[in-house]
Amino acid sequence: MENIWLVGSSANFLFSGKEDRLICDCEVSTDSMGSEGGPPPHLLAYDLDAKKLIDLLPHGYICFDPVLKDDTVFTTGYRIRGKVRMNIYRIDLTGSNFSLAFKDCEDFSCRTR
Repeated sequence: MENIWLVGSSANFLFSGKEDRLICDCEVSTDSMGSEGGPPPHLLAYDLDAKKLIDLLPHGYICFDPVLKDDTVFTTGYRIRGKVRMNIYRIDLTGSNFSLAFKDCEDFSCRTR
């Protein structure tokens, strides 16, 4: 099934430090639903030079509310299967190196210059 990316008023947009990528959390219309009964949120990056959309999340995760620090995106989210626990994950701007940053935590802030 083809995904349809839905960008609405609740979507967050961030530019990378080099302003070559636009990071966005938006809803994805698929055959699955999010916890609110609507399409689940998803995290994407658009490479402005290559004109290519990059899926930042591995399969099986729902993440939203991105915060950018240098070339790392920190995001609140959870695994779709199993016990739902909110965590903070880190991921680089290419969509690789997805890892747990803070377990059982969803509120955070980053200070950047």
